[in-house]
Amino acid sequence: STWQVRNPNRPVIPSRVSKKNKISITERASHQITAEQRATKRKALQADINLYLEEQKRRLETIATTHDVTVKYMDRLVTSQTYYHTMHKPHLMNALIHAKAKEVNSGDLSEVCELLANDPKMQPENLTEEQKEYYIQELVKQRDLMAHGVRANNIAAGEDVFSVTHQIIDELENLRDRTGIYVSLFITCGHINDSTQASWCGMDNSAVFWEDVLGRSAGDVARLYEQWACAQGHKRDSLANMRKQVTALISNGLSAYISNYNTAIVETYGVKLLGWPTGVPFINPSSIGTISEICKLRNSLKSGECRWKKLLKAERNAFSSELEARRASGEVVKKPHKKRSDAGVPRKR
Repeated sequence: STWQVRNPNRPVIPSRVSKKNKISITERASHQITAEQRATKRKALQADINLYLEEQKRRLETIATTHDVTVKYMDRLVTSQTYYHTMHKPHLMNALIHAKAKEVNSGDLSEVCELLANDPKMQPENLTEEQKEYYIQELVKQRDLMAHGVRANNIAAGEDVFSVTHQIIDELENLRDRTGIYVSLFITCGHINDSTQASWCGMDNSAVFWEDVLGRSAGDVARLYEQWACAQGHKRDSLANMRKQVTALISNGLSAYISNYNTAIVETYGVKLLGWPTGVPFINPSSIGTISEICKLRNSLKSGECRWKKLLKAERNAFSSELEARRASGEVVKKPHKKRSDAGVPRKR
C-alpha cells in the first residue's frame, strides 16, 4: 500500500508525464547549435565573474591591510548578510500563466508566455475583477496541492523525502554556522510498506548526546524511532488514539468537567470553549463513539478553530447573572450527583 491509498480523501499530486516528442534531424542540429552558443556564453560569463572575484580579493586584502584586520574578517563582513523572506503572494500574471499552461498542457514557459501574449481574452485589461480573482484562486489551489497533496506512489514519496531532507540539512548547517546551534534530526517512514529509509543528522558532536544521556547511538535511536512509527501507523487515526489526542488538546483534566461545563468551567474559571464543531455532541471526548466525529473535533482543535477564550470581567458577570436567572426560574443548570445507593438509610454513629 502507499500513502495515497491510505489517504483516499486527500488530493493527490499528479505524476509528471515525460513527453518524448520526435524531432527532425534539422531541429536536432539547431538545438545542438543553440546549446553550444549557451555553453560559450556561460564560459564567457564565468570568466568575467572570476576576474571580478580576483579583483575583489585584491581589494579586500588592501582594505584589510589599511585597517589592520584579517582578510577572513573582511570576508565575513562582506558576505555574511542573511535575507529572510516569506513566500511570494500569487499575483495576476503568474495566475494567468498557470491557467494558460493548464489549458495548452505544456511545460515550456516561453511557449506559454507567447501564447498568453497573443490571447486577447486573457489580457489583464480585458478581465473583470471576478475573473482575476478566479485565476488567482486557481493558482492558490495549485500551490496548496503541491505543498500538501499526497504523493501518488512510494517512489515519488521517497524522492520527495530525499530531496527535501537534503535541503533541510543544508539549511540547518548554514544556521549552525551563523548561530552556533546544536541540532539532531531524525527522519523515518510512517508505514512498513513505505520505501523511505530511516536516517539521522547531527550538527557538530550532537550524536554524542544520545550515547552519553540515553546510552544509545544515534543509529539505534533512528532504528527504534522507525519501529515505533511503523507500529503507530496503523492506529494513527484509530478511535482510541484520536480520543487520546483530543483529551490532551482540550487540556489536563478539563474534559472531565464537560458535563457541568457552564458551572464547573465557565463560571468558576472564567474561560469558554469556542468553535466546537457542529454535528459533534458536546460531551467528554472519551464518550464520543464514532471516528468521523472525533476526527472532526481533533482537526478543529489542531487548527485553532476550537479554542479556549478567557472571558472579560463584564462577560463573566453577564454569564453569572444569566445562570442565576436560570436557577431562579427552576432550571437545573448543573448535572446532579448520582444518588447514593444507601440514601435514606440511617447510619450508625
